[in-house]
Amino acid sequence: MAIDKKLGRDAEVVTILNGIGSVYDSWGQFEKAVKYYEEALAIGKKLGREADVAISLNNIVWCIDLGLNTRGQLGILRRH
Repeated sequence: MAIDKKLGRDAEVVTILNGIGSVYDSWGQFEKAVKYYEEALAIGKKLGREADVAISLNNIVWCIDLGLNTRGQLGILRRH
């Protein structure tokens, strides 16, 4: 990912960030997953890539639904 960032390949960075978030999501580490998804979301918005924005938002919502909601941490959803 560092190379992609250095070369300005932001679209690839979004994909990588969502992938890293998915790993944390699968481990049940939803807070960490959301941090990566939010970073991907910000870059996707900056690039105007609607598909990337939709994917990142979907990932955030799934984290909330699967884990964060049960712990009362819905504040994340209000930020988006």
